[in-house]
Amino acid sequence: MIRIGLTGPSGSGKGYISSLLAKRGVPTLDCDRVVHTLYQDESFVQVLSMAFGVDLSAPDGSVNRKRLGEIVYNAQWYSPLTEAILAFVKSTQKYVTGDVKLKLYKGNIINAGVTSPYSLYDPEIATFDEDEVYNQADAAGFINLYGLPTKVYAKMKAKNQLK
Repeated sequence: MIRIGLTGPSGSGKGYISSLLAKRGVPTLDCDRVVHTLYQDESFVQVLSMAFGVDLSAPDGSVNRKRLGEIVYNAQWYSPLTEAILAFVKSTQKYVTGDVKLKLYKGNIINAGVTSPYSLYDPEIATFDEDEVYNQADAAGFINLYGLPTKVYAKMKAKNQLK
């Protein structure tokens, strides 16, 4: 199953693209709707308040969105952990770019091509032929290494007479 995440700033067309997909029978999940539903749940409000260390309850028991916005957008929740997580995420996305082509057909999304200037796939070296890039003798070691947990599990089951 292919999953597509539509991201972007407010007004960038996420809702429009989502509605086009839904009209073509593609299952969609509106995360904004999910979040707004959660914001009405008092137990979620309590968990959110604990996470931020401040009461985020509105008088009606829902999330005080104005207060949450002040905390988030004024970076009052910022910490060394947040800084480390954001640096990690930024580093993982450094070379994420390219083009994705999709075909929509009868409620399905079909991958019609993916390209990126930073792709690790290179048809000139993606071969099992004799060359300097891949030594076929290395495969035996990988097979043994990846098979080791299965062998150990099977031995444990035999030792303990488990089915």
